[in-house]
Amino acid sequence: MTLIDSVKTCFVEKPFSFKGRASRSEFWWTALAFYIGAGLIAGLMSMFDGVNHNTLFFKIGVVAFVVIAFYLVLVYFSATVRRLHDSSHSGWNILLRFIPYIGSFIVLYMLCIKSDEGENEYGPNPLGKGNKVPNNAQIQKNLIPNINEFSNN
Repeated sequence: MTLIDSVKTCFVEKPFSFKGRASRSEFWWTALAFYIGAGLIAGLMSMFDGVNHNTLFFKIGVVAFVVIAFYLVLVYFSATVRRLHDSSHSGWNILLRFIPYIGSFIVLYMLCIKSDEGENEYGPNPLGKGNKVPNNAQIQKNLIPNINEFSNN
């Protein structure tokens, strides 16, 4: 997935969707766009340092920056949750970042690992690869015989 496709998917089509899956490229391109946007906001906010804080222009600017920053954070978190889903991890694992020293490394590892082949409990593979391949739950379901078949004999 390219930068343009990722930004279109995460910022326009699914900005607040915490369901489904996101490929590695979709997530990392979105993360790059997030950090560039956050850097731009921080840089623009530093320009207001010498401005009179009582002007209408300043107040409108602050509200606009807060709204844009909030939007960027929500898009980033939704992409992170969908990326965790892509490797069969719960989105709640994002809370591991709050574990001092090692939590961010654990989440980073989960964000970097390879996607599940085919469909998993969170949906089909976002890249369309291997969606016909059964996952472990489907294989176990097919291996365990149906009890009703034996009781009818």
